Amino acid sequence: EAAVWIQVQVRYPDTIKVYSRVSNMGRASMELSHVLLNQQRTTVAQASSTMVFFDTETQRPSLIPDEFRAKIAAFDGLLSTK
Repeated sequence: EAAVWIQVQVRYPDTIKVYSRVSNMGRASMELSHVLLNQQRTTVAQASSTMVFFDTETQRPSLIPDEFRAKIAAFDGLLSTK
């Protein structure tokens, strides 16, 4: 799942930087929040996306590994590791 909220028009050859972080983590999925800034550091859009960990053998969602959770928590201390 993904959603985008456009706030300011962007035109070629504008340069856009995308900043992303894990904003929520469940048992088998995580939500990412994204902010897109132009060269003047004005927010031009915001977005969110949901990613599901998936076992291709069982064709079912799988639990997010503890090692992955720990790496995300170490990178972004604001995220709870529960």
